[in-house]
Amino acid sequence: MLNTLAAVTCGSTACILVLSGAKKLSNPYQWLVAVFSWKLFGVRTGRFFARLFPYAELMIGVVLTICLVFFRRGLAFSSALAVAFAMTLFVGHVVAFSRARGSPCGCGYGGRLGVASLTKVVAFATVSAAGAVTAALTS
Repeated sequence: MLNTLAAVTCGSTACILVLSGAKKLSNPYQWLVAVFSWKLFGVRTGRFFARLFPYAELMIGVVLTICLVFFRRGLAFSSALAVAFAMTLFVGHVVAFSRARGSPCGCGYGGRLGVASLTKVVAFATVSAAGAVTAALTS
């Protein structure tokens, strides 16, 4: 039962990370505008973050998928990495929400910072955490 739950939660997390990272990479200017509208970074740091974040998101999703399919022992570590990523995303989202309410959320699907986008981030962090816990219990 725990193996199935680990596979579902880690697979869902990996799917979200890969799709979201690919969406940001498909339209980098929309992502860059969203990053600058959050008012979290200066120009140089904002550009660096906007370049790095989608690749990190994609890489964590791919590593999680590879561990899920081939290396079950590495699943706990890779899902913990996804949780750290989700928590960083959550903190950034909360700070950006407090500073720039109504600006683009950066998810790539035309959403705005608000209660709905915060709910999505909390749901993602919860699924990631459930994946990490079940992966740790099954390894």
